[in-house]
Amino acid sequence: MLGTAGRKSKGSKAAAEAAAAGPDDEEDFKPDSKASEEPNGTSTEQELSATGRRKRKDTGTNRTQSRGWSEDEERLFVEALDLHGRDWKAAAAHVGTRDARAFTSHAQKFFIKLAIAGKPVPPKVAETGQGYTLSGKPLDPTSSAARAYGLKPEILESEAASATLHQKSWLSA
Repeated sequence: MLGTAGRKSKGSKAAAEAAAAGPDDEEDFKPDSKASEEPNGTSTEQELSATGRRKRKDTGTNRTQSRGWSEDEERLFVEALDLHGRDWKAAAAHVGTRDARAFTSHAQKFFIKLAIAGKPVPPKVAETGQGYTLSGKPLDPTSSAARAYGLKPEILESEAASATLHQKSWLSA
């Protein structure tokens, strides 16, 4: 596409592809979807919004409002961490009232609060990594999740300097 000054004008990639597509390609062109390659080699199509971003899977449905964890769920949560560590599906099944996504979200917050308090992660969790993250890697104090709870880099540095920290019982520390 040429502009008035003889330069190419800025157009969307989809418009350029549509212009370059021949008559046989028209039926295959879908401007509101995007094919992507999955890690296992399968191809999926994603719906795109008017701005070109991926649409939420739950668009058009009423999402349920989040609810806090009851004392019983919290007790089962701590038990699940002691029994199953970072096996999120098994731990969520132990709680029974929450799915793995809700469990991991709660665990992330819980681990950050442990880091702020200077307490170690539970022993079964520590088997897969000493870090205060879902993966067991060290927590990035500049991450948005950590900053939301007021985590300061100095807290993690002082915790790392303390050699006796992980030898304490994680609930009584």
